[in-house]
Amino acid sequence: MLLDDIALPALHHVVSAAAAAGHGLPALASAFKFIDTVLIARVTIDLIHAQWDFFARYGFFAAGEF
Repeated sequence: MLLDDIALPALHHVVSAAAAAGHGLPALASAFKFIDTVLIARVTIDLIHAQWDFFARYGFFAAGEF
């Protein structure tokens, strides 16, 4: 896929270089983070599943319910 091979690393380089130089690129940084999150959606699902397993096994108590 073109986005994975060329554009995403280039976008990462531009955003990180701008941040290192002290320039703010909030729209570009947000777009990069969104695209990165969409492409690694499986990791996000696995993390949610792991948290669900952990809290289901050990229980979750709200503050004041001990």
